[in-house]
Amino acid sequence: MDLGAVLRAARERNGLSQEELANKLNRSRTCITKFENNVKEIKWSEAIKWGRLTNAQDLIIGAMLAVDPVKVAHLIETLTPYVGFISLFR
Repeated sequence: MDLGAVLRAARERNGLSQEELANKLNRSRTCITKFENNVKEIKWSEAIKWGRLTNAQDLIIGAMLAVDPVKVAHLIETLTPYVGFISLFR
């Protein structure tokens, strides 16, 4: 799986420029470019933050698990109604 492409897709899906995301992550635009082009390796903790900032947790989780992000999004969508139901039993 091309992690850089996933990171870029997450950023673009949220409509952020590299510069805007760089500011939110306290990184340079050049660093964002290197992450997206797989020139620089990103730590998973920072990738998770990237996912939160771009509202693309599904894409990041998919990349972490080496699973198609569409399948992850479907799984999250399917299980979400049950989260509240399960919490009733705690």
